[in-house]
Amino acid sequence: MIAKGSSIFQLNVLLVVTSVIFATNKYTSTISALKIKCIEKEREALLNQKREFKDYNGRFSSWRADDEHKDCCLWQGVGCDNVTGHIIKLDIGGGHDCFSAPVSGRINNSLLKLRHLKYLDLSCNGFIYQLPEFIGSFTKLKYLNLSNNFFDGEIPTHLANLTELETLDLSGRENTLHSRNLGWLCQFHKLRYLDLTNVNLTMATDWLELVHKLPLIEKVSMSECSLPEVANILRSSLMNSSRACLSTLGLSGNSLFIFNIPLVVQLQQQPQRH
Repeated sequence: MIAKGSSIFQLNVLLVVTSVIFATNKYTSTISALKIKCIEKEREALLNQKREFKDYNGRFSSWRADDEHKDCCLWQGVGCDNVTGHIIKLDIGGGHDCFSAPVSGRINNSLLKLRHLKYLDLSCNGFIYQLPEFIGSFTKLKYLNLSNNFFDGEIPTHLANLTELETLDLSGRENTLHSRNLGWLCQFHKLRYLDLTNVNLTMATDWLELVHKLPLIEKVSMSECSLPEVANILRSSLMNSSRACLSTLGLSGNSLFIFNIPLVVQLQQQPQRH
């Protein structure tokens, strides 16, 4: 009887221990799942884009599909909303050394799944081909920097959809990008910083008129853009500059024959009247 009772006791203990281990593992798995806040389809979008990259400096070594690296919110260059887990920031800019071009390849439309992006920096890399039209689908963007790559062709007018933009930098290494007119700027009612340095604007006769209409613009750089002559418009705009927030207009490297205009025009703002 004693031996039998002892066996039953040992069996009960074993069952209790097994239950505890099972419950602990289940709890641990649940906690781990809760910690992974990255949205699965957005993680897959980044992994698909990574396959298009040629990564010379191991920039995307943290972009992996294994269990240890499942949370893409912890990947280098990725930022997520703390509440929803959606990716709102993608910063894979090459830094200050734009000549090394640490990343090259093609921008994949799988990024369209990142519908909540507010910040996108692809600057100082070796991306090629035309600017993807689908970038105009990121309608929540506030910051867009595509500068110093090897994009060519015409700037897509779809950029006009980015009405939340505050910063836009499309400056390049050479005049490989061009725009026949800048009508797409009209929608940027929140834009404060615009850099189109080295974008070929030979045909954009409306360049100054449109820039001057941007209500919140503070700084514009249009150096080396082959800007067409618009002396009368420029004279009128500068005389009435107090109507806008524009404080700096960079025009160096353009053949503009305008009343001894300096390379960078500093527009003195008038105090606002209340």
